[in-house]
Amino acid sequence: MVNPSQPAKLAVTNQKGGVGKTAVAINVAGALNTLGQDVLFVDLDPQGNATENLGMREVYDSEPPTLFDVLTNADIRETITDLVESHEEMDVIPASIDMTAVEPELTLSRRSGEQLDLCLQHVEEAYDYIIVDCPPYLGNLMDNALYATRNVLIPALAEDTSKRAFELLFDHINALAADYEIGIEERGVVVNRIDVRKTQAKEMIEWVNSAFEETPTWKIRERASIQRALTNGRSIFDDTESCDQADVFMEVATNLNKQFGFTEVQPGQWVMTVQIDSGRIETRSKTEHRVTLLALMISLSPRRLNRPNRLNNLNRPNHPTHLNKRLQINHPKTLRTQPSSKIRLEHTCTSLNTSIRNSLGNSICWRLNTSMSIMKNLRKIGIFIH
Repeated sequence: MVNPSQPAKLAVTNQKGGVGKTAVAINVAGALNTLGQDVLFVDLDPQGNATENLGMREVYDSEPPTLFDVLTNADIRETITDLVESHEEMDVIPASIDMTAVEPELTLSRRSGEQLDLCLQHVEEAYDYIIVDCPPYLGNLMDNALYATRNVLIPALAEDTSKRAFELLFDHINALAADYEIGIEERGVVVNRIDVRKTQAKEMIEWVNSAFEETPTWKIRERASIQRALTNGRSIFDDTESCDQADVFMEVATNLNKQFGFTEVQPGQWVMTVQIDSGRIETRSKTEHRVTLLALMISLSPRRLNRPNRLNNLNRPNHPTHLNKRLQINHPKTLRTQPSSKIRLEHTCTSLNTSIRNSLGNSICWRLNTSMSIMKNLRKIGIFIH
C-alpha cells in the first residue's frame, strides 16, 4: 500500500554476496534523480561499498557520531540529519567502520528491528525516495531495512545458486512480516551482470521470468562502464562515459515511479521537454548512423513549486510560468549512434549548454555550467528533460 504523504522507501537486498547489489542501488538512485526525484541513499552495509562508490571513502573512517550511534542510542536519534552528506545525484547517509559492531548492539536493544525506521522519521519529509543498500547477510540490519522500507528490489545473478538465495530471502521476509504484522512488497527483480554467452544465464533468465510472473523483472548485462562509473564516485547517469544499460535502469526507475504513484504531474516542479526540431541523419553502414542536431524545441512548465530541495532546501529564483522556444544550435556536433538506439541529449556538444543559457536567460539557468552536459546541469536546478 502506497502512502502519498510519505516518501517511497525501497530496500535493495539479497543476502547472497557478489550479485552487484550496490551497483544496482546506486544506478537506480541515479535514474530516479534523472527523472526529477529527490533521493536519500542509506548505506546500511558495514562494508561501506556504496559509501566508497559514491566518492566518500574518507567519511567511512570518520569519528563518531556515525550511523552506528544513531541506530544504537535513542537519545541522539534525531542527529541523523547531521550525518547526511551531499552528492551531485542524491543525498547520502554513509556507512562507517563502526557499523561492523552494530549487530550485537541491536540484538540487545528494545525494538531492535525498528531503529532505522525511527531514525528516518527525522529526515524523510525532505525526499521523494529513500533507497537503502542492505548488507549481504540476514540479520538485524536486514530486518531494520525491511521494516523501515517494506518494499524490496532484488538483484540476482543469472546462475543456479540464485534459486536457493531467493528461497532463503523470501523465507526471511515472510517471517519478519509475520512477526511485525506488516506487508512487504516485491517491487522488482533485477537479473544482474548477465553474460549472454553462457547457456546457464539464459536458463536462469527463463526461470526468473517464470517464477516472478506478476513481478517486474529487468536484465542488466555485464558492462565494465558500470564499474568505472562507480570507481569515479557516481552512477552511469552522471559519468562522462556512456553505457548501453542506462535505458534499463531508466525503465526500473520509471516503473517504480508508477508503482509508487509518481506518474501524475503535480503543480510546481519545473519540467523541460526537449524535442528535436530539425537535424541531419547520415547512414554510414547497417550498424552506424551519424546524427547532427540542428535545432531543438524547448518547452518549460512548472511542477512541484516550493518543494524543499532535499534537506538543505535550495532557494531558486523566480521563473516564468511557461515558455516555448525554438533553439538553433550554432555549432552542431555530429554524433555516432546505432540505428536502433535513442539519441541521448546528454551526448550533445557543450556549446548547446551556452546556447540554452543565452536563449532562455540566466534567470532560469542560473547554475548552468558550460563544461557539463545539458541533462546534468539542468536537473541540478530542478529542470528535467523527458
